Amino acid sequence: MAEIEKETDDNIVEFFSMLLGAKLVGHVQHFKTVGKGSYAKHKALDEFYKGAGDIADSIIEAYQGCSGELVTFDSEILTYGVDMEALEYLTELRTV
Repeated sequence: MAEIEKETDDNIVEFFSMLLGAKLVGHVQHFKTVGKGSYAKHKALDEFYKGAGDIADSIIEAYQGCSGELVTFDSEILTYGVDMEALEYLTELRTV
């Protein structure tokens, strides 16, 4: 049973780290579009990173409230996708 709980904990840490990291990575991707001639991409990423933080906050706080546990985060996962192209990152994030 402890092994199942550990695996579940690892999945939660990974998921919440990706979710919270989406705001950071989305913001970095937003900055990378400046001067690249794609105003639409710039604005779309602007909306994404601004909304991603609120969504992550709501989900993580709801989990913590229901479980009574403080969530820990994986710092490597928080920045996963910074070096990727925006569409590739968003596609992978959607899959997760």
